[in-house]
Amino acid sequence: MKRILALVGVLLLVAAIPLVTIFGGDDEPVIDQAESEVESEPDPESEPEPEPEPASESGCLTWESVEGNHDNNRWFGDGIASILEAQTREDARNAADEFLGLVKHHPNLLVATTRYFLDREVEAVELFDRDDCATNEAEVLVAELEIVLAASDISVDEAPSDGYNSGVDEHGTAGVSTHPGITGNRQAIKIVKPDGTVIWIMGRCGNIVVTEPPPDLPEVPTDEPPPKEVKDPSEDVLLNPDVPDRVRGPSGGSGCGDKPCEVDAPEADPDRTPPSTDSPEPPPPEPGGYEQPDSSDGGGSPGGGDDSVVSEPDDDADDNPEQDDSKEPSPGTSSDTSNDADSDDAKTPESDETNQSGDPGMP
Repeated sequence: MKRILALVGVLLLVAAIPLVTIFGGDDEPVIDQAESEVESEPDPESEPEPEPEPASESGCLTWESVEGNHDNNRWFGDGIASILEAQTREDARNAADEFLGLVKHHPNLLVATTRYFLDREVEAVELFDRDDCATNEAEVLVAELEIVLAASDISVDEAPSDGYNSGVDEHGTAGVSTHPGITGNRQAIKIVKPDGTVIWIMGRCGNIVVTEPPPDLPEVPTDEPPPKEVKDPSEDVLLNPDVPDRVRGPSGGSGCGDKPCEVDAPEADPDRTPPSTDSPEPPPPEPGGYEQPDSSDGGGSPGGGDDSVVSEPDDDADDNPEQDDSKEPSPGTSSDTSNDADSDDAKTPESDETNQSGDPGMP
């Protein structure tokens, strides 16, 4: 009997061990295995944490370099729409931020922008690594540019017509034009830096415009047509006032039209002896011949006989009241009376017959 009671006591003692393990005297809570499995399941209503993504599709932790569209020597071939559409100061500031966001992907444009805004020279090779990812130097540079823009006064404006445009050459190098003057659509944003420097960015092209060309930037073509070459007036036939109108013609502005233009006579040389205007004396008549009458004195035929010579009253001594009869005729001359007598005596029948036969004879 005692053995049975002892065995029952042992069984009760063994049966009591699991209960002590579960409901032991310690204060620690007992966790059921089923409850732990339920609590470990995720809550379907909770949002999963996003996985970290790279900064760009190329795998750059910063940003990558891209090929730019520089059609027509522009910084951006298609322009910047936000600048063209800006109406308020807020629009202008947002457009400036977009400009910087575009520029930072182009090494040469970032170099030129740094020169304009920070007045600092940087090398393009230092801004991107071999994988075309922006370097730490580029990050610091862009952060400085953001600070300058944040401290600047930005508004909507037009680029000055006498400003210096910028551009990009065929090699992608950004530079400045050495010739002032901008035409066409000059819609822009105006950025006044804290030091008072004014910079415009045009919407049609994204080009930077200033009133004076910055130093240490190469000369490049822009989207502005080159200025027409002005010729020296002395080298242009149409502009040189010393060229006669006949040489220039109507296109030279002489106003002659279809009529020939008059040419001014050259100035006389005071040291030059003018040519003589006296008519040469006719040669003496040959022996046995007769003197050919001058056609300019009446054009008469040999032997007279025409009425081309008309005597004036003053030629006749009788009719001329100023004739002095007391004066003797000068040597080699004779009076009219003696001349008539001599002429009558000189007439002979032979001479009359000769004249009638048609021989010229003597006059």
